[in-house]
Amino acid sequence: MAAEKRCKVLVVVSDETLRREAEEYMRLMRVEVEGVSTGAEGLERAARWAPDVVLMETTLPDQDAHLVCAKIKLMRPAPNVILLVPDDTPAEQHFARFVSADALFACSTNFSRVFGCIMGMCK
Repeated sequence: MAAEKRCKVLVVVSDETLRREAEEYMRLMRVEVEGVSTGAEGLERAARWAPDVVLMETTLPDQDAHLVCAKIKLMRPAPNVILLVPDDTPAEQHFARFVSADALFACSTNFSRVFGCIMGMCK
């Protein structure tokens, strides 16, 4: 019997503690996960690894995350992109739609909600 395909999630978060916690949570849930801390690393890894979902904060240290999101959405196959924003404001919602992000969550959101969204995208 063939093994079930595992969902692949790329976590692009500069805060090491938050990134490691997200990675560990997803590994416990049997998700294949890789994490990086910069936009440049995120672009390179997304192109090479072809994740199903990219979970990315908008406060990256090296590049504008909205531009990184737009570049990732142009890749083929295009992964789903979830943006983590400091505050869920109308301006952030506008930028998320403009760069074709698939979902947006405030950083303060309970991670189980974010994970539920990720799993829905992996089906």
